[in-house]
Amino acid sequence: ILSFNLMFCFEKSLVTSPSVVSTTLPIRLSGLLVSFSRFKNMPAILLIKALGLLKDSEIASLIGNISEDILITNFYEYAGIKSSEEALLKIGELMNLEGTKKEILDRVKVRIDSALLAHLGTKPEARKEKAIMICKLIRHFLTCKLYGIETDKDHYANKRVRLSGDLLADLFRVNLTIFVRDLQHSYQKTVRRKKIYSIKSLVKSTLFSHRIETAFATGNWIGQRTGVTQNMDKTNRLAMLSQLQRIVSLLPSKQENFMARTLHPTYYGRFCPIETPEGTSIGLRKNLAMLAKVSTEPKLDDKQVISILEEIGLKRK
Repeated sequence: ILSFNLMFCFEKSLVTSPSVVSTTLPIRLSGLLVSFSRFKNMPAILLIKALGLLKDSEIASLIGNISEDILITNFYEYAGIKSSEEALLKIGELMNLEGTKKEILDRVKVRIDSALLAHLGTKPEARKEKAIMICKLIRHFLTCKLYGIETDKDHYANKRVRLSGDLLADLFRVNLTIFVRDLQHSYQKTVRRKKIYSIKSLVKSTLFSHRIETAFATGNWIGQRTGVTQNMDKTNRLAMLSQLQRIVSLLPSKQENFMARTLHPTYYGRFCPIETPEGTSIGLRKNLAMLAKVSTEPKLDDKQVISILEEIGLKRK
């Protein structure tokens, strides 16, 4: 998501947490920075060098022919860094990490591998690909800043509809994590007392089931969401279909959010332009069109996609 002063990049990370991890590229007087996980406001050029792209000429060619003073300043400031290890130690110094040289290197590497652009991979082999991706993000960001091409946040190409399966997966994952943590805590207590019980006696399976059942009964979901589950409105068939087709925005209804509430051209054929409640939820609660379908993640073979692109005229380098 591009804006004049900030870029957001969201990716799903199943390694560090079940939630969505965000990578942001804010621009400050000190230069172009990158923030992710607990690492805040790291110089972008320093991070790129830590990921394995060490030549300034190579980084500049990936970013493109954009003469921005802040970018030139960043290049000049970290021109003396000639190895990835040196860049990683500098990041550890900026983040106030303590320990031996090896410990600092290991902690920075683990955090970068697991939390930075985790959808590209969580192994050391993916670092160079992450560096190239950050260069591309910087290019798009600076193009937006120079030419004013912002991302239309209300365009439905930039939105995702979370279906019941996604919500259930989040609920199960969080409660399973709590269940495993409780089991681990109970086991450690028995070990400290030098008493070994069977795993069956330590497992509190009823608590896991109770949390799931409570969420279904009350509609209170993880992430402080309410009203996720509701009683079916069976006044008539149209009322039932209307409830089944309902889409609720995550934006708070107490805030204005004028652009999010107004009709967008991408609604055509996807959402009913008329049906929305009056009051504070107007425009934030929508209904799918009667013939609309929500596509789930397709499982396409990469070779199949490449062959289709070549058929329509795309050429390999």
